[in-house]
Amino acid sequence: MMRRRWLDVLSLPVLGVTALIPLLALVAQPVAASASTAALRRSVGVVKEYPIPTLGTAPYGITSSGGELWFTETRNGVGRADTSGQITEYSKHIPPPAYPEGIAAGPDGNVWFTEKEGGAIARITPQGRVTTFLLPTGTFRPFPVAGATNPLSITAGPDGALWFTAQGANAIGRIDTLGQATLYPIPTPDAGPFAITAGPDGALWFTESRTGKIGRITVDGQITEYRGKGTSTLFIAAGADGALWVTENSLLSIERFTTGGRVHVFALPSGRSPIGITLGPDGNLWFVEQGANGHDQVARITDGR
Repeated sequence: MMRRRWLDVLSLPVLGVTALIPLLALVAQPVAASASTAALRRSVGVVKEYPIPTLGTAPYGITSSGGELWFTETRNGVGRADTSGQITEYSKHIPPPAYPEGIAAGPDGNVWFTEKEGGAIARITPQGRVTTFLLPTGTFRPFPVAGATNPLSITAGPDGALWFTAQGANAIGRIDTLGQATLYPIPTPDAGPFAITAGPDGALWFTESRTGKIGRITVDGQITEYRGKGTSTLFIAAGADGALWVTENSLLSIERFTTGGRVHVFALPSGRSPIGITLGPDGNLWFVEQGANGHDQVARITDGR
């Protein structure tokens, strides 16, 4: 039976003003049975959206730390949101052209983010104090990594170290808290390693933005690659359900991958581009959207199967 995707709109007080918050129920769409789509299923999901106070911030990465959500604003800022949707923005100590991008909770209780255009890595305390570490071209200092150009995404690994994608080096990097680092080349040339997260299986999982593949690397550096469903897989996060969740920008969707290879696709309304995604302290997946009805938004998705 054919089902429709439907949109419900609620008028609720947010940040002291009345705002329209779409409550999206994404209902399964029919998929033609074929060999290429046998593993593809669409399920019910629910999305609640909370407007970012400043317009046009172009949010990107998102992470969870200290019971709250932290996200980067590529037009020079970092934001913090609690699970009720209350958002605070920080930009005073992030001078342009920083272009904050990847973000992760660090083992020191702070949040760390990359400054792509500023050539730096920065940390922000829970109180919003920012410290920036300038990086010479082609290195990851003050933690030296020879040839590690363009570190984009960073995450804490299960081994107590930090793991990152080194796009310019076409590699995955590991760095411990003392600054000792190792690079592991990706088998596919020019793969475009993009985002990385710790998986539920004790390994690290990452996306390849130029191949449509998803990669898995063990803590001893063994890499396995798997082909994804779309052509523009960007960010990836491990969910509370033991699966991996990916933002698929070319399909305007959120994809859920099991470690066994099954895929569920959650289609988003036309015009919404999902970017960063993370597991929130409430057990749901949170992500940021660019260009949603002319506004940037923070959104939450639950698996309604």
